[in-house]
Order: sequence, then C-alpha cells, then structure tokens
Amino acid sequence: ETDLLNLPTYELLDKFGQGSHIPGSGSAAAFSGLLGIELMRTVCKLTLNRSEEKYVNVRDEFTIILKKIESEFIPQLVELFQKDVQVFGEVSQFRIQRDLAKKAGDEKEENRWARSANNRLKDATNLPLDIARICLDAIDYAFILFDSGFQSARGDSGAAISNLLSAISGSLFITLINIRTGRKSSWSEKLREEAEVLGNSYGTKNKLALSKVLGLYKEGFNSDVQQLNLKFD
Repeated sequence: ETDLLNLPTYELLDKFGQGSHIPGSGSAAAFSGLLGIELMRTVCKLTLNRSEEKYVNVRDEFTIILKKIESEFIPQLVELFQKDVQVFGEVSQFRIQRDLAKKAGDEKEENRWARSANNRLKDATNLPLDIARICLDAIDYAFILFDSGFQSARGDSGAAISNLLSAISGSLFITLINIRTGRKSSWSEKLREEAEVLGNSYGTKNKLALSKVLGLYKEGFNSDVQQLNLKFD
C-alpha cells in the first residue's frame, strides 16, 4: 500500500535491495526512466532561462518539450512504476499460494493458483514494454536537448540519455525473461516480435548516444595533442 516514490531516497534504495521482488526490476526500469526524464526537465529549464540568441531561437521548441515532459512522460512513468509494484506483487502472492498448495499436496488448488499467477504475469510482462516505448519516445527529445540545449548542461542531458537507455534495455531483459518462462503461445510470440522491434530501435539509439560521447571526447583537442585511444566497437 505504500507509495514507494514518496519514500526518502535511502529508504527507496533499501527497498530495492532488501531481497524481495517488490519493488522489482520493472519498477527499477521505470525509475531509471523517471530519473532521465527529470534531468531532461532540468536542461529545458536551464536553456529557457538563457538570453543568448542560440537559446532564444529554441525557446518555443523547448517549451513544447518541457510541457510534454511534465504532462505526459512523468505521469506515465509514475503510473507504470506503481502498476509494476501492484501487479507483480499479486503475481508473487499467487505463487506463494501455489507453493503452499503444492506443499499440502492439493493439486487442484496448486493448479488454480498457478493459472492465476500465469494470467497476471501477462499483465506484468506488458508493463516493461510500455516503459520501453515511452523511453524510446522521450530519448529523441533528449538528443535534441543535448544538441541544442544549454551546453554547460550536456552532462545532465547525457546522463538523461544514459538513464533512458538503461530503462529500455532493462525493460527488454524483463520482457524476454518473462516470455521465456511461459509456454509458447500466440501471445508470447506477439510480445517477442514487439520486443524485437523495440530492441532494434534501442540499438540505433545506443549507437547515437555513443557517437555523442565520442564527439565530446574529441572536443578541445587539436592536431598537436595526443588523443587517448577511446573506441566503441
């Protein structure tokens, strides 16, 4: 019943490390996405407060991005964080009841609880895909912020990109693991296809992010300076 996002930071982190499934990996992915989104929000605000011409020229675009962040991305990821806690909590409870029934030798009850757990797991598997979709949408705006936003805040926009990538890859891990543990079906194959599309998009965004890192790495060097050997193969 606890609203975990209202907990003090150390308490929330402790919840993730206490050896329970709740909050679990889905909530962690949503939380990574939220951290990235909040960093984007900061870059928008810093840029909108600047008076230099290059920042004034992007003011309308950044105002629109900020509105999208605050009215869409943040509420959506908060909702998915909370849903993951709720839904996977139910899956865990059903599994506990299943195991108790098995221990008691009640095959009928064991099967009933197993079906309930598997049915709820389908809902739990859809959630990380939703997280990945939202973060893939958001990351395109994060690249805009990196390129056109306040240049001294590129650490923030770069960290935003990294957190969004983490949320996407984490969501894909969860989805594919959940599909793997269930029986092959039209449902699982459909999700596998969706995960494949999202995974390919993730790969493209990841390569773009690495190019941004490499671009920063090369800034400030001239031909007389020996550069370090940084490669992304």
